Amino acid sequence: MHNLFISYELTSPETNGERVKRACRSLGNSTPLVANNWYVNSQFNADEALRRIGGAFGEGDRLIIANTKTDSVVWLGLGEREAQRIRQNWNMSLKAPESVAAAALQ
Repeated sequence: MHNLFISYELTSPETNGERVKRACRSLGNSTPLVANNWYVNSQFNADEALRRIGGAFGEGDRLIIANTKTDSVVWLGLGEREAQRIRQNWNMSLKAPESVAAAALQ
């Protein structure tokens, strides 16, 4: 099981807020922690979780999923500056990863 921390910012929470909450709950045993922040004990790793819930997010929304079991992180909608800082400080490759986010939105 994976320990996922999910954080997001929605451009139109009145439009897709409930859909995003349902998507987070669908990943496993979930607990909303603070506004737009969830803990989920899930059978899915971060990449799989992004593929499953990415479609609930709209254009301009931002999503980060951190997996504490595997010390990994994936995101959707972050600017290049923020993504670069995560890659630098998380000891990830500085080369932009193949877009899991693009697959999630298809």
